[in-house]
Amino acid sequence: MSPMSKREYIQAVSKRYAQASKQAKGQILDEFCATLGYHRKAAIRVLAASRQGAHADPPPGPMETRRWPCSRPSGKPQTFPGRCV
Repeated sequence: MSPMSKREYIQAVSKRYAQASKQAKGQILDEFCATLGYHRKAAIRVLAASRQGAHADPPPGPMETRRWPCSRPSGKPQTFPGRCV
């Protein structure tokens, strides 16, 4: 299968997958995996990514995933107020 036809197939299946019930999604995944040779988890990722679009925001980097801001009290006395230790 050429890359262009694979892309068209993924777009067509992703539209069906987005509107399908949970039971129908399983059948669509079986068909998709048999046709393209993908593993189920990879197929789920491909179909979910194609629904979001090619220009979806990338996942946050390590500094953006911090749970607490720098000024969270750590239980230690800070020598300089406002400075992260």
